[in-house]
Amino acid sequence: MNGRIAKNAASVILTANLIKVHLGLELSIEDRRHESVLVSEDAQAEDLQGDERAATAA
Repeated sequence: MNGRIAKNAASVILTANLIKVHLGLELSIEDRRHESVLVSEDAQAEDLQGDERAATAA
């Protein structure tokens, strides 16, 4: 994000979940599902970027 405000749906969902947790609210099943899907997609994207960097460096 590099200091920019992200307004896409994934960022809004993750931010809302973080606020809920901070307020002591329990995440719903749907909230937890979104969280796990979005976080795993983000991890996969980071893995791909790492692979691209390694290929470029080689």
